[in-house]
Amino acid sequence: MQARPVPSAEPLSQIHHMAKQLMAQVPPDEARKLEGLLETVGDMAAYEAMGDEIDAAMQILESHRAEFEELVEDEKATLEQTTRLFSEERFEPMHYTAAEIDRAFEAVGYPSRFRDESEEWTETFVAAALYLADDMDYRFRLARQLLMMLPEYVNAGRYLDAWLIQYSAYRMIEFPDEINPFLFEMFDHGFREWARGVDEQQMGMLGVLGVDDPSQLAHMSADEADAWLEAQMADPETNASLEAYYKTHPTMRKQAEAEFVDLERTALELLGRDDADCLYLSSDEVADWMPALVERMTSLEAQARQAEERGEWPDPDILQAAQVAFMETAVEMIPTIFTPERLAQLKADLKNYRRDLEELGEQEAATHAHTALILLGRDGELTDNRLLTALGMASLQRAMVDWVEEARAKAQEGKS
Repeated sequence: MQARPVPSAEPLSQIHHMAKQLMAQVPPDEARKLEGLLETVGDMAAYEAMGDEIDAAMQILESHRAEFEELVEDEKATLEQTTRLFSEERFEPMHYTAAEIDRAFEAVGYPSRFRDESEEWTETFVAAALYLADDMDYRFRLARQLLMMLPEYVNAGRYLDAWLIQYSAYRMIEFPDEINPFLFEMFDHGFREWARGVDEQQMGMLGVLGVDDPSQLAHMSADEADAWLEAQMADPETNASLEAYYKTHPTMRKQAEAEFVDLERTALELLGRDDADCLYLSSDEVADWMPALVERMTSLEAQARQAEERGEWPDPDILQAAQVAFMETAVEMIPTIFTPERLAQLKADLKNYRRDLEELGEQEAATHAHTALILLGRDGELTDNRLLTALGMASLQRAMVDWVEEARAKAQEGKS
């Protein structure tokens, strides 16, 4: 990357002088814009004045390129060096604030901290960091500020740190759609401040529920925690206090919503476990809806056969249509099957299943079962409940497999 050419010192000085004169004669909004212009012009002038020093530092760094290339081959060592460097006090003014982090998440979506090592979480983190650094003038200003630090680090013999600074400055301009070590650390510092704020707000919410010591909940069994939460939710005054608290703490609410959506998705993974039979609807329960499902699938079966003959199987469009057929049938049967009594039975089955998972030491799966119980307790139409829809679809799919196998068995009997 070549640094952006900058005006010579004399025109920059003239612009700086004119802007200072205008600031006293314009409205506050315009004055703030001029103040930003002054800052940019000042940076450019300082950068121009240090041009020879920066070039000399870059020349010295070239003789240490092999050391830097060896460092970047070790991902762990690079991360440690980067974190140590950009945690120095001089970089603190460049750290993003919690307010800026929240503004970025408002734009790109809030992450779930329950999945902080997932690919989706990383994508959200990177998208938010790039959102805050989207302006190229801002990127050029950061790049100039970083490059002006090179002579100091080179003169101190801190060649690897100088290389990381130079590398980040170059990446800032050459690859605006990618995160670089400097931006990552600046965002991470702000993120940790933002996360501490969310944690504090969540602790405050526990106070609304009368919990002064969170360890009280940690020592409860899952069944005890369920009973305690149900008692809290049954109290109109507590509900009103919680609603008021959520309204005055929008960041916590949005974060909690993102985490719940993530937990909701993972709760559905229970249905893929071999030991989840106790949750499925029986074949007798879904029998009345099988004819409607078979009718929907009949036309798709013919399309699938034709696609296979053409060598185009599996066809994603047909598979998607099959999923829709199962979902539509599940949505139709949910209001009839899931009476209050049947819902109570499902909740009891989930509690027993959760207890079994805990005894087996499968805490993650037990947490999913706990989330599934929360899903069942949410207000709203039964047909909007994702857990019930997924359970209905899975039960129908199992019944369809049994139906096909039974039909094949009868056909074999007829031949013999």
